[in-house]
Amino acid sequence: MWAALIAVAGHVPVPLTGHDYLELLPVRWQAITASGIRIHHRTYDRDLLAPYRGQPSPHTSRNGKWEIHYNPHDVRLIWIRLPDGLLTEIPWIHRDHPTRRTRRPHRLRPPPRPPRIT
Repeated sequence: MWAALIAVAGHVPVPLTGHDYLELLPVRWQAITASGIRIHHRTYDRDLLAPYRGQPSPHTSRNGKWEIHYNPHDVRLIWIRLPDGLLTEIPWIHRDHPTRRTRRPHRLRPPPRPPRIT
C-alpha cells in the first residue's frame, strides 16, 4: 500500500534538524540527585538543574524520573527534557579534564631473551 501511494503522490525528502537528531537518540529515565545525574558511573551536572534536584518529573508514569537522551558514542553530553518540553544539554562534569594514563604500562623493561642453544 505504501509503495502504491508513493508511486501516485510522490515523495518529498525532508532533512532532519539538530533537534530531530536529539529526539532520535536513546532514552533513559533517571532521577536528578543532589550531585546531578548519574549514568554509567559518570556524573552530569549544570547549574540550571538546581530547582529540579530531588524533585519528581512531571511524567507520573515513570515514577517521577526524568527523560534523558544520550549518545552512546559520545559520553561528554546528555540532554534532559525539562518541564518546558525542550531538550537541554547537560555536560559530564569531567569533560574538560585532560586525559591521562591511569594504568601502568604492561612492560616496564624488555622481555628476557630466550636461552641460547649451543
